[in-house]
Amino acid sequence: MPPFLLATVLTLASIAIAFGVVRGANLVRRTNQAWQGAADALGLAFQPKTSVLRYYSMQGDAYNFRFQIDGYRSTREEGRPYTRFKASFPQSLGLSLKATGIRFQCMGQHIHPVSIAKSFGARTINTGDPAFDQLFLIKGADEELVRNFLTPVRRAHLRASLQATTAMVEITDDQVTCSTGGILRDTESLIDHTRQIATLAALLTDFGTDEQKASY
Repeated sequence: MPPFLLATVLTLASIAIAFGVVRGANLVRRTNQAWQGAADALGLAFQPKTSVLRYYSMQGDAYNFRFQIDGYRSTREEGRPYTRFKASFPQSLGLSLKATGIRFQCMGQHIHPVSIAKSFGARTINTGDPAFDQLFLIKGADEELVRNFLTPVRRAHLRASLQATTAMVEITDDQVTCSTGGILRDTESLIDHTRQIATLAALLTDFGTDEQKASY
């Protein structure tokens, strides 16, 4: 390659790299601002993403629940980004419960890995609600107690929560976790998602304000 052509290629590559670095830094700055705005509105403590802390994070008490909210890239799945909302319950449900619903898109189609797992013999507690059972893999110490806990109203709201996201909804005795594909980058979306998870947590625990439960 002629020297002048090599120099041109190297110059263009340097410009492209510099542009990418600046664009990435601006995106991080705008996202930090959005998360800080949401944290301020919700009364949470925010830890901005930096060169050392490689994800966005805020935590604290909101809507009567302890929240941990993270925006991160998975160490698997080729670094796919997620925003995860976790609301801890004020006391254990006492059911040894783990209910997991997973949903994502592939080539424009919604995929439900839980249904695939069940087709290969994964053990689960069936509630008798086919629309719910095909979405959630459910485990617990006492099947009858778990079925009684998963009332039609709770099943409907859990199903709606999963269908509103493209990732995961999980309930244990101690918390509910909802993850959505992509890192949320605007303040109102972060606040709205937090409010929705708090409302779901209130419904699952019968703990929280009547306004929270009515708003779902």
